[in-house]
Amino acid sequence: MSAVVIGSLASGGKILNSQSFTKELNGLVLLSEVYTVRGQDLASLTPANGTLHSAYSTANTTYSTLSVERASGQSIEGNLAQITVDFVGIIGALPPALVRLIPVAGAGIFGPPVIVEAEFVTNVSENAIVNGSFGEGTPIISGTYKTSDRASGSRIAGGTDAGVKINTTQINIQNNQAMPLRINGTKMPDNPKQPYINDRSVLGQTILERYYGYVKKDLQTQRRGNYLVVIATFQESFEASVQGLGV
Repeated sequence: MSAVVIGSLASGGKILNSQSFTKELNGLVLLSEVYTVRGQDLASLTPANGTLHSAYSTANTTYSTLSVERASGQSIEGNLAQITVDFVGIIGALPPALVRLIPVAGAGIFGPPVIVEAEFVTNVSENAIVNGSFGEGTPIISGTYKTSDRASGSRIAGGTDAGVKINTTQINIQNNQAMPLRINGTKMPDNPKQPYINDRSVLGQTILERYYGYVKKDLQTQRRGNYLVVIATFQESFEASVQGLGV
């Protein structure tokens, strides 16, 4: 048997013995291929991490969206070697996000005591994820404020008001961390209450309320091939303060 295989293998050649596919809950596709090569070609034919399936595989159908995550080889009988190559990635469009509601004591404000967790696969960079560049759509924050407090260019909008001067920097940071309306096409849970800003005067003091809805609480990323698996958690956020005489 080995003599037949050796005879059919030219220098640098490889024979695909088997393929197996696995799909994870988050949509990542794992493809394992096993090759037979000449013993002297083991080192040179073991692919580097990141090598595209389309550049390495001898299968009839190849994928440019799968890449090597790990590869291992071992010598076998008859001056032959076996290489096992594990590819990871996606086939087709980015898979929908996997959304979980996790009970956490004290997490709720207007909603139940839960945090929202979204696990999803993306092709953007770690830096883009940290800066909030994922998902589609940002909730609008409505507000009621004095005319003198309006300011153009703010990210906060509601009715005819363009924004607010009070704590504008802080509000913008919170709004950049707002839970997207959708991630990879998956609709995220609605905020228990529409995010709002409410500034009101009481006995010479200004009471400032800021409800942001679900905002980013934590991020975890893991690179799998040419993609990132991201786990983002979101929790309701509310702030209140008093400004004015005696404060």
